[in-house]
Amino acid sequence: TAMNDASTTTQHKPKPAKKKKKKISKHVLESQKLKLDGDEKNSAPKTTKRRKRKQKEKNTKTKDPKEAAKYLQNWKDKNSGNEDTEWKFNKNDQSWLIRHMYSSNMVSKGTFSLLLEYLSTAADSTKTRIREDATSKALRYKEWEKNNSDEKGGNDEATASDAKEDSAVVAGGDDADDEEARWKKLDSHEKRKEYKRARKILDEVK
Repeated sequence: TAMNDASTTTQHKPKPAKKKKKKISKHVLESQKLKLDGDEKNSAPKTTKRRKRKQKEKNTKTKDPKEAAKYLQNWKDKNSGNEDTEWKFNKNDQSWLIRHMYSSNMVSKGTFSLLLEYLSTAADSTKTRIREDATSKALRYKEWEKNNSDEKGGNDEATASDAKEDSAVVAGGDDADDEEARWKKLDSHEKRKEYKRARKILDEVK
């Protein structure tokens, strides 16, 4: 009888309970998915910023202003019928000139005059960007001039008239923070010279 009891006990020994799989609620799964999507989105701008930084470093490489001036002079001679002059479109030279055309130290008065002629033949998309940037600079100067005049208790009607005229073109531009920092470093005379060049660009590059 003892053996039978032992046999019965062995046969009816309870099986170990199966471990239940931990059920993850739907909202947890959705939260994890959103986090992954967010990580992917956050990583994208870093790549873009890195690319922009490399492009900016490339664009700011030192260039001899005389080399850029020669590029424009050769263009002028070539278009004046001088067949002996060799000239070929160079995007890097053009970009450098456009980027520094407001600086009299980089682009002299004579070179600037040639540049205005050159830009009048540029592609429409290029001229649009140039006009937008020039308008932005002109409006910024007028706003700065108005604020200074207000501080002194003055009233400049001509300033208001010019600012209204400038606002006819929509302004635009990139690297706003760097541009604002550069602008703040300019003294009043340099600000005025930049404004005068912006107005000439708006008058000539149409």
